[in-house]
Amino acid sequence: MARVIAALLTLASAACLYFALTQPILTSRMITLTQMIQVLYPMEAYQQSIPAGQPPATPEGYEKAIKNYENLIGNFVLKTDAAKANLNNLTQPTSYTAWESSRLLWNAGDKLSSIAIVAFSIVYPIVKTALVLLIIATNFKSATAFRLAEFTHKYTMLDVFVAALTLVALSTQKFIEITTGPAVGWYVGYLALGFAALGTLIWHHDRAKKKAASAA
Repeated sequence: MARVIAALLTLASAACLYFALTQPILTSRMITLTQMIQVLYPMEAYQQSIPAGQPPATPEGYEKAIKNYENLIGNFVLKTDAAKANLNNLTQPTSYTAWESSRLLWNAGDKLSSIAIVAFSIVYPIVKTALVLLIIATNFKSATAFRLAEFTHKYTMLDVFVAALTLVALSTQKFIEITTGPAVGWYVGYLALGFAALGTLIWHHDRAKKKAASAA
């Protein structure tokens, strides 16, 4: 019965892994024109631009100044349909799967992070899941193999660490907004179900070993 439960848990983790690898792990987009102007011309700069003796800066006045700059850029820079379409394309969200994130990092020159994501987020989880299913199917009874699989299972989190570093690095660029995608949730499900499957196998093996020892 324990093998059946472990097999079902492993198959469920494999399904989660499939969605984790095919769904976006992060989504990025360039901020809007209004947000760009606010980054380049913050409230502090607006306050400093008011001459001495003039009424103090107010949020309403700042919003009016931002709107004026937005209209100015619209009239002189974005006056053609092609320019407007180009800005619209830049501000549309772009989603990246684990593989696409790895390729993006590779093209950006961060080959180490790219290789780490491929190794720990794509290759290793697939191989480990296949091996666990093989262990269950062949009724392999090595406790060392179970515990080794459980021990190494936690290192699939390394790619999450790499992805977090990537998110932090990209988020410091004030003209880009980064959000996590649904793949993160599926990946957590894969990890939890994988631990549950391996834990079930280890529990079943230890229990069978104790029964055999007591019978002897």
